[in-house]
Amino acid sequence: MAGYVAKKCVEKTGCDTCRTLLLVPASECRADTQAAFTSFCDKGGLLYPSKELFEFVNYLEGVFTGCFSMNRLHADSILDVLSLVKGKDKIIGCAAHEAEVKAKILRFYIVTRLHFLIKGVNKAKEERRKMAQLLKVRREAKKLIKYAAENGVHEAHRVYHEACGAGKCDH
Repeated sequence: MAGYVAKKCVEKTGCDTCRTLLLVPASECRADTQAAFTSFCDKGGLLYPSKELFEFVNYLEGVFTGCFSMNRLHADSILDVLSLVKGKDKIIGCAAHEAEVKAKILRFYIVTRLHFLIKGVNKAKEERRKMAQLLKVRREAKKLIKYAAENGVHEAHRVYHEACGAGKCDH
């Protein structure tokens, strides 16, 4: 995630000092550093975050995960995360652009993580809705089977088609 943050936030800053402080050339990365996986996957276009940027993004991930493992998503969720990050005195970028760079990183990271969190919540809700629908269909099928056993298969078939609004059945 730190490399993605680097691409979306750091690379666009106009400050060479910030880029130098927050990015590391691929040639300087070793296999045992935090960028080992990035190095493994790199085919020539990935950015390597500095140790400081990696640690800051890792810190943000911890705050975000901690916040949403204890609290449900609500209208002020962004403010909850920001209040936890507010006390972080870690310097990110050069002194002249630190506030701007930190704000860009925070904004991008929180919006991105909330997007994926909401996507996961929506997927879980959709799965629960489908399971409820399936349970409803099972209950109706059970009733239909019971009705067929009591009144005959043809009568149950007729009742089923009436209930579905399919009209008259030819068979």
